[in-house]
Order: sequence, then C-alpha cells, then structure tokens
Amino acid sequence: MRELARDLDVSHAAPSRHFKDRQALLDALALVGYERMTAVMLASQEDVGESCRKRLEALVRADRAARGGGAAAG
Repeated sequence: MRELARDLDVSHAAPSRHFKDRQALLDALALVGYERMTAVMLASQEDVGESCRKRLEALVRADRAARGGGAAAG
C-alpha cells in the first residue's frame, strides 16, 4: 500500500483511510473495471440491429478498442 501511495503521490496513510486492506482496494478497482466494461459493451449494442453476427462483431470491436487495440476489421 505504501508503494501505491508513493506512486500516486499521496501520503502513505491515505489508502488506509479509504480501504481496510489491500484486498478491499483491489476489490474496488475490479468493481470499477467491470462497471466500465459493462458500459462499453452495452454501448456497443446500440444501433447494430438484430443480427447475431453484427452484435458479436460490435462486442469484439468494443473489447479491442477498450484494450487499446483499435477497432476490428469488418
């Protein structure tokens, strides 16, 4: 936790004020990540139609873009 605080340029006690332990911090980060991923995946389905193929392609493009890989071809 001290290393994280140092990397974020906050006091070494700051993370402990918000999270009871390292696992609680990791849990919070995971939750935020899943919420963001859900938002991206849901947004990818807007206006793609009913075709299963087009919906899946939109999910793949969104996933690649979210990971920094850019849009998928097609």
